[in-house]
Amino acid sequence: MNARSCPPTWCPISEPKQTSRTAIVLCHIALFPCTQGNRVVVRQLLGQLRAAKCRVILVMPTPRASIEPFLEAYRDVCDELHVVEPGLKWGAKHARPTLCAADRGTGHLDAVLEHLCTDPAVQMCIAQYVHLASSLAVVPDHVRTAVMTHDVLHRLADQKVNLPAFRQCTAEQEAMLLRHADVLIAINAAERSILKTLIPDRKVIEVGLAVESPRRSAVPGDTPPTILFTGSGNPMNVDGVSRFLTEAWPQVHAAVPDSRLLIAGGVCEMLEDDSAPSGVTMLGIVDDLDACYDRAHVVINCTIMGTGLKIKCIEALGCGKALVTTANGAEGLPGQPGRDYIVTETIADMAATLIELLNTPDRVASLARAAFSCATNELEPAKVYQPLLEALSSPAQQVK
Repeated sequence: MNARSCPPTWCPISEPKQTSRTAIVLCHIALFPCTQGNRVVVRQLLGQLRAAKCRVILVMPTPRASIEPFLEAYRDVCDELHVVEPGLKWGAKHARPTLCAADRGTGHLDAVLEHLCTDPAVQMCIAQYVHLASSLAVVPDHVRTAVMTHDVLHRLADQKVNLPAFRQCTAEQEAMLLRHADVLIAINAAERSILKTLIPDRKVIEVGLAVESPRRSAVPGDTPPTILFTGSGNPMNVDGVSRFLTEAWPQVHAAVPDSRLLIAGGVCEMLEDDSAPSGVTMLGIVDDLDACYDRAHVVINCTIMGTGLKIKCIEALGCGKALVTTANGAEGLPGQPGRDYIVTETIADMAATLIELLNTPDRVASLARAAFSCATNELEPAKVYQPLLEALSSPAQQVK
């Protein structure tokens, strides 16, 4: 393709690549700055597709902030970028209603995708989340299609999570949207089972998050025992941290008076100003998350609801940090609980576990070594992404 033949969204951001196959990725979020777990997942997918010798085209909505500061970052993960104005109708032929509140496909997105698929090199198209699945209807039959679900959306409604309308749907609505794809990509084994039951006539595979560059985080020296929580401002993180601050932290800080709790990420902006008790530091969104891990002796995930894979847990394992998590946070994690990380039934139970760990440095060091070993053995990119690359390499008519 060339600039003259493309719609006005066209933006080449790297030198043309000589390859026999092209992959299109649809995403309803801007990827950079890469400060949230879902952005990390999409960024990694793009990188793995390029590593598999695919030319990658990313289609996404116009970001709220200027894209210019992040062009170099986009160049690292895709070869061509199309920015689609949400709701813009590109030709009356493509005007259409949405199928339900969770459907964020538009006539403009359909038109751009249909145009891109006229290139015979396009062999696969992957929609991020169920929200853009309906646009896969315009993809030619010979192109393999997939939805990377990130989570099973109707589970959030079952958990009564307070979410925006577009993040809510019934199981029937979710199945209707997902049927536009040949392959469904679940982020953990539990959700793979749910999706297989929901849509038994589709191929369902499991692809989590890989640890691309395992890094043994620095061991804090002569510093106070420090706990770290990282997370975006989604309702599940806000609920979990709020509960931890009231149900666990007072006991931990009373038993280990010099202990410190660091909270990093957008979750800080969603907490009440007076919710940071003694010993707690709200770091907000940070530029260098590795530096936060370097300061921590133990990493926690205190969420008790939510779906999908908890990226913060994968990152902790990849940094070789002792991890204490709720059962909800452990969903989809590889390795062996009790050896590679600790799972507690309740947030109150987490307090007792943390007190023991902060008073037992050798146990923290042992967990850190086991976490790093788990990451390097179980979360290697080739192993994590093998099911996806195999599914997308199969002829389209064989993947259902």
